[in-house]
Amino acid sequence: MKNKTVYSLLAILIGLMIIASGVAVATVNNAPNANAALSAEEYWAVIVGCGDDIPAYRDAESMYNVLTVASDNWNASNIRFLINETATKANIRDAIQWMANKASAEDTCLFYFSGHGNSIIDYSDDEADGLDESLTAFDDNIIDDELEAWMGEVKAEKVVAILEACHSGGVLTPFQICEVKELYALDGFAKDPEKAHWLVLTGCRMNEKGAYACNLKNGAFTYYIVQGLWGAADQDEDGSISVRELCDYSFPKIVEYREDTQHPLLWPDDNSADNFTLIQLKASIPKKIKVPVDYRTIQKAVEAAMPGDVIEVSPGTYTEDVVINKPLTISVPYGNSIIHAANSSFPCILVTVDNTKISGLTCQKGSHGIELWRSCNNMIANNTVKNNDNNGIILKKSNNNRIINNDISNNDNYNGIALDSSNNNEIRNNSANNNHYDGIVLLASDENIIANNTTKNNGNGGISIGLSYSNRITDNVASNNANGSGIALADSNDNNIHNNIANYNHLHGIALWTSDENIIANNTAKNNRDKGIYLESSNNNRITGNDASNNEDYHGIALSQSNDNEICNNIANYNRYCGIGLWTSDENIIANNTASKNDAGIYLESSDSNRIYLNNFIANTVSVKSFSSANAWNSPSEITYTYNGSTYSSYLGNYWDDYKGSDADGNGIGDTPYRLSSVDDNYPLILHARNYFGDLIYLYPSPTPTPGQKTWHSVNTFTGTERRTTPSFAITGDEWRVKWLVKISSTFSLFYVHVYREGQTSELVDEWSWDEEYSHRDTRYIHAGNGSYYFKVLAMDIDEWELEVEDHY
Repeated sequence: MKNKTVYSLLAILIGLMIIASGVAVATVNNAPNANAALSAEEYWAVIVGCGDDIPAYRDAESMYNVLTVASDNWNASNIRFLINETATKANIRDAIQWMANKASAEDTCLFYFSGHGNSIIDYSDDEADGLDESLTAFDDNIIDDELEAWMGEVKAEKVVAILEACHSGGVLTPFQICEVKELYALDGFAKDPEKAHWLVLTGCRMNEKGAYACNLKNGAFTYYIVQGLWGAADQDEDGSISVRELCDYSFPKIVEYREDTQHPLLWPDDNSADNFTLIQLKASIPKKIKVPVDYRTIQKAVEAAMPGDVIEVSPGTYTEDVVINKPLTISVPYGNSIIHAANSSFPCILVTVDNTKISGLTCQKGSHGIELWRSCNNMIANNTVKNNDNNGIILKKSNNNRIINNDISNNDNYNGIALDSSNNNEIRNNSANNNHYDGIVLLASDENIIANNTTKNNGNGGISIGLSYSNRITDNVASNNANGSGIALADSNDNNIHNNIANYNHLHGIALWTSDENIIANNTAKNNRDKGIYLESSNNNRITGNDASNNEDYHGIALSQSNDNEICNNIANYNRYCGIGLWTSDENIIANNTASKNDAGIYLESSDSNRIYLNNFIANTVSVKSFSSANAWNSPSEITYTYNGSTYSSYLGNYWDDYKGSDADGNGIGDTPYRLSSVDDNYPLILHARNYFGDLIYLYPSPTPTPGQKTWHSVNTFTGTERRTTPSFAITGDEWRVKWLVKISSTFSLFYVHVYREGQTSELVDEWSWDEEYSHRDTRYIHAGNGSYYFKVLAMDIDEWELEVEDHY
């Protein structure tokens, strides 16, 4: 054990020497706290950043900053910090010697290096591959043999080297690589069994190169190491981070970021890394940091902040690129605060960590305005994002975020909002107008809610969805877009597109290409240049309750090579050519639509086995045009209906305003067929279909669902005004949904719903909340199968809430 009295006297003497001479023990902020008691275990570090063409000094600064700000166990006076000109070979050697002299057996030591690494000729002839790995100091190379000898002088039981350099996997490890890429075990850094807690964590393998990540402003490896040390790597949430946790956190992020060309290496990869605590996180109460009062730039405030802090940005223009690697709130209390990108190749704000809130900022002239990279549970609200080179707001592999009430406009080359491989996000109440390409884009992104947004006057389309599934696109305005469609789906299935306005677009109102099992319901698709609603090579979709009228050059609703779809309860009036048109499309159901004042009410070409009934064809130039097509023009079975006060059962056809036949028996069905070019309508209606069913929206009767159609069954309904745990209910099938309603009149309302599966231990399977100041109705789809479930509802100042459960099988 140490003689604490001797070490306390040494600390006082060192402090007096510093006061007298003004010379600090370490290069940056290394003055010790003379009042701090030395614990039995101390932590010592040598941090080096050196590179003439890479800003390795930023890596060193980031490492120094996280150790001294975030931790309880690292003291600035116990760190030697060398960057660029001070990082000479001799100074690095002396710093390691200083650490070796200071540290005792029970202490923990860290050697961190960021810079260039090389493989050079082995002149000592002790390498099987004929190469020595080296680290590049400011003035010379440090051969791995030399560094191993220097580090071998350290007497501490726990020593870790963290290396950010090309070929670093061959430094201080017992591995090397020969021409045939075979691994050889040598003596290495920890050949002595007494040094079983000596670890090496490197940014890459010995045959790989590391990378400086310009957008992250760090080496990619260091960036995620530092982010992990700020707390993101604390997997067991015990307030400390082990070398194992740090490796497990950084490894998948580096592999993905570098597209499988760089792989961090931990040696030895055994349980010693589990028990090696590198940082003890400091407990802190969130504080408020003001820019520019406390720090001149937002980035400096971010670097100084602890996780959970609030950064308030005063009005002004800040020319910088902000990278956020810890959970923070950045807000603007008043006025206009502008982030003008310092480098247009970088986003104005890059978020790579979870649980961050950004509000009230204007972001302009970056590659993107705001970018979320593998970042979850963030809130991006009330920002203005404009005039950026690419996208306004982009989410990459980022889930469960809320993008609310932002103005995203005039972004130069791409889109307003873009989601790339990002799921379960809520994009609501944004204006994404006047962007170069699309207003909102989803690519390979599932189960998102896109609601109440405006996407107008974009250079291509309004909302575009590709390779994406189970999204809800509702209550948006996607109009006046210059070259594309209001809403477009490509290779996207099981989406729900409802209550949108898609008018005055250059191409179509709503378009589907090779997209199946979608619901297109209650939309307005009018006055578009081409078609109102268009399906191409798309099957098993349900098109219902839409108004596809006044489309200038072509059709209201058109299907091309699309089969087994339902086209029901739509209006398709005043279109230039046909109200409803089918080309090479078979086995569709066309029911209860109204097509009036078109060139043709309905057009069919090379389309067979479609079921067409209860439609109203009124005042068209020609009611029907049919070429090389054989279809059924009446219901598939008898239907019970009421006509002139009497009830009947019969097959039913369509209403044709140019039908000349009679109805002698008064049952509302013509006595003679309506003549068509191939198969006739044998049950023509005498009057408009509403005269047979009142205002009821009639869906075709069918003993079994159409392929791809989901038939929903009511399970239970729960209501309340306050907190409640509901009785359990049984679900059949692989998916169910909750149609939920919350009525609000207070500005301080809260509404949370947790869904649990019953078992020996209850399992939380889903959750959602509503904290806006207005009432809302929505549907939540839950992908959890057969079982028993219950809700826990937290409600505060709610007038009424309702949860209606439905399943399908």
